[in-house]
Amino acid sequence: MRIALLLVWLAGIASAEDLARAASELRSPWTAVREAAVRTLGDAGKPALPHVLPLLTDPDARVRRLAASAAAATRRPEAQAALLIRLVEESDPRVFEHVARSLARFGRAAWEVISQRAALPSATDRDRRARDVFLWEYVIKTIHVTLEENTNSGGEFKGFFDGQFHRLAAIGPEAADVLTEMMGDGDRFPVTIRQIAVRALAEVGDARHMEALRAFHKRLDDQLDREDPMRFEPNPDKTLRSYARYVLARHGIIEPSRANIERWRRARDHYLGRQKYTYAAQYQWAIAYEYHQVRDFPTAIAAYQRYLQDYPPERLEFMNVRHLAWYNLACIESLRASRLDGVHKVAAQKRAIGYLARAFDENYTDFGWIMMDRDLIAIQSTDSFKALVEKARASYSATAPLEPTKKGSGKGKDL
Repeated sequence: MRIALLLVWLAGIASAEDLARAASELRSPWTAVREAAVRTLGDAGKPALPHVLPLLTDPDARVRRLAASAAAATRRPEAQAALLIRLVEESDPRVFEHVARSLARFGRAAWEVISQRAALPSATDRDRRARDVFLWEYVIKTIHVTLEENTNSGGEFKGFFDGQFHRLAAIGPEAADVLTEMMGDGDRFPVTIRQIAVRALAEVGDARHMEALRAFHKRLDDQLDREDPMRFEPNPDKTLRSYARYVLARHGIIEPSRANIERWRRARDHYLGRQKYTYAAQYQWAIAYEYHQVRDFPTAIAAYQRYLQDYPPERLEFMNVRHLAWYNLACIESLRASRLDGVHKVAAQKRAIGYLARAFDENYTDFGWIMMDRDLIAIQSTDSFKALVEKARASYSATAPLEPTKKGSGKGKDL
């Protein structure tokens, strides 16, 4: 068996002749052939470099562009060094910008070199342009990586947690400059990417970026229907506005969230009559979730508990999110535990485990997310957590074939 696997693996390795042929195909007049050649060279890694690196100085600008793509795809340090040299020597502006974008594959290591060059007293306009082009590509790629890491098999984004945007935070405030431009650029970026850009500002932005975000939130607020935001079909722009509120509150600007909570309170009370278990329930959930997002944990706990007490599962007529309420309570207690010591920490951990058990009881089944969510980091290493998750996973595995559409699967903690 091992020999067979080795033969399959070796069969997938391009020979020197294959790599030489792929390098020559970078000159093909056919786009599909050129793209296949770049993939072959990039996938080969180090063995491809002798064939690729000389083409970075080819007389044909198109070949230089393709060679830059193939070199970056190898992710080899030798390729990074060669591409950094091309930033200094490349004469064609289009190839120069393509090289800067290609270097984004190397992430922070390339960023440190490029940003340091641009910060030198001797820096040229070319150095600064390389920094700006690289930074845009780097931030966009990083957002896409975050999106891919946190999207389930059904294409749904699963949720947010503290520290999720650590790669962007490591870049520095320059990353927030790009995010601020992205959030309002609906011509170049789909709303899902703009939503992630806004959420990232919670960890990356500073006071200067919050002023831009406040103005952006106000523009959205003026454009969107504010009367009854939960009775209509989901609106991506309303989600974008919500994210902007949450980030502002995380940075101490809480007026938009306060105003929104008051609107939702009035709406909840209005529907407490015959529509209590449809619209009033949704508003109570939304109130709890808003307090949660703005980090008013005591009020969020009380609001979640009111939702769970006042809206039993058998009475809910639409959008039963009780499993998420229990899960979010577990997250809050875990976050609290991470800031406590001694018996207080242990007590918070026990409460978090208890809430998580209730979430499983009400069909929370996103086990992959549970292990990723850093909001639960204070309990994830405990024996109680491991035993609880193992038991819940086993129970779900035993019943899943009989219940393929079981409630609570495929959803993270954010709606």
